[in-house]
Amino acid sequence: MTVLSEWIEFNPRVRLEKDKVYPFVSMDVIVPGKRFVSAAEERKFTGGGAKFCKGDTLFARITPCLENGKISQFVDERGADGAFGSTEFFVLRAISGKSTPEYVYYLSQTDLLREVAVKSMVGASGRQRADIKVIRDLELEPPPLEVQARVGTVLSAYDDLIETNQRRIVLLEEAAGRLYREWIVNLRFPGHEAVKVVNGLPEGWERTTLGELVDRTDGSVVQTGPFGSQLHRHEYVETGVPVVMPQDIVRDRVRNDRISFVNDTTARRLSRHELRPLDIVFPRRGDISKRALIEEHQAGFLCGTGCLKIRVDPDSLHPVLLYHQLADPDMVRWVEGQAVGTTMLNLSATILRSVTCIIPSSDVQEMFVNFANQVRSQMDVLELQNAALAQARDALLPKLMGDQLDVSDIPLPQPEAA
Repeated sequence: MTVLSEWIEFNPRVRLEKDKVYPFVSMDVIVPGKRFVSAAEERKFTGGGAKFCKGDTLFARITPCLENGKISQFVDERGADGAFGSTEFFVLRAISGKSTPEYVYYLSQTDLLREVAVKSMVGASGRQRADIKVIRDLELEPPPLEVQARVGTVLSAYDDLIETNQRRIVLLEEAAGRLYREWIVNLRFPGHEAVKVVNGLPEGWERTTLGELVDRTDGSVVQTGPFGSQLHRHEYVETGVPVVMPQDIVRDRVRNDRISFVNDTTARRLSRHELRPLDIVFPRRGDISKRALIEEHQAGFLCGTGCLKIRVDPDSLHPVLLYHQLADPDMVRWVEGQAVGTTMLNLSATILRSVTCIIPSSDVQEMFVNFANQVRSQMDVLELQNAALAQARDALLPKLMGDQLDVSDIPLPQPEAA
């Protein structure tokens, strides 16, 4: 029987020059279920970290990242000659003539490999790591290269469509951001030529602080989630009332797939922290550049540990417009500059209260919100398409990898496409 290390190379040798800058991949940029990852930054290589090249699979070895599926294929062109990343990655590389990079990645997504890795974990509670020797010595016969290529072709078709949709979503986000800057920052909104500017603002517009805005509402203020000493580990349950945590905030929305829960009794005790549609939620530590708009189906979720909630009266400043003000790059840089901490930024409600907000006239607000909502609707359609594609891919994955489906009629990828 063939062992895995005979056809997959683990933690391959990559020569990086010390004190030279290379692409760097941190654990937090790996999105579970997303095949491709690029480097979000570059860092000086000082000798530590996992080393890899374009095409290698990055496989989280630490809990809970492994259980959550933080596994991606590195595709950054800048990393053709080498890159590095978190020390908590195993690196898997196809061996020429024995395996293909696509097949190695998809194998890493199956229970054939992941479950073995999870069961091999050793170490102190909360910091357990998979044992690479157990994975290397796993007995698993590789399919012929042609079969590997055909399986990769089928599954890649789904991931390529998902990636295309993701790029379209990013472009839509950028379009809304550009319109915000054109209308609200540069003051080139429809009909601006006929509006008098007084003290740097068009007539009918207002400048205020976020603290003043939230105090105009029904009593809601910028507030943190309740779960410091009030909520204990044993109060989390498998189902119940969802709790929004910092890690649940992805781009402009809250993910629902890995959310925590509390029971109804605990939820009633913490009911003043319930979220409503169009509330804005911030992480208060870590990546404080993220923020999310609460959607209709998320009404009743609780604002969890390490999050800040903003609720404003739509009749004063529409939350969709406020969201784009807070997401503007200049505003993000300002907020990050006010936060405290070096290795991990910490954001306080006091900082958010001091944010300067522009309140445009009601007609400009209405026009912008209508456009932003249309953009968001298109993004929602693409997100639903991606969810359906991912579901179909995940249903096919174990059948293809388990040799339950005949792939002999699938065309082999052309060399230039590969």
